[in-house]
Amino acid sequence: DKSKFKFVYHGDVAKPSAAKPPSGRYPGYFLVKADVPGGKPTKVDEKATVINFSPKEGSKLMQVSGKGKNSFGEFTLSGLYDPSSGKLSVMKAYKASNNYYDDDDDDDEDDDIDDDDPADAAAELADLKADAEEDIEAIRKRLRDAESSESRKRAK
Repeated sequence: DKSKFKFVYHGDVAKPSAAKPPSGRYPGYFLVKADVPGGKPTKVDEKATVINFSPKEGSKLMQVSGKGKNSFGEFTLSGLYDPSSGKLSVMKAYKASNNYYDDDDDDDEDDDIDDDDPADAAAELADLKADAEEDIEAIRKRLRDAESSESRKRAK
């Protein structure tokens, strides 16, 4: 789902050009949609965002990459910028936290898809698609609940 966001260049270039934006620090924010209809979105500040712009070979578009940190964690950015329209389209990928994704499942090292049962592969793809469509706040709540449960077990 798309979120409204804003980044503002903070650097040495006195008057940055929209036709050729400078790479550097771009602090800003994005809005997280409310969980309930009619609810107010939550503003998430991103003060340490660094964005790099580079020409995209064979295109008038610019390649965008970057990294930063906010209250959800560390992330990377990747996407495209259209200098003629000023449209910036980026995807944000958060770095996995060791607490939530540590498991003893060694199947992650199995890259040989040829040996996989097609039904198992289809089921795994369906699970991945469902995970990708899940609301980020629901995921955060589930992970907090799991972490809290784990802490209670360790305390006993």
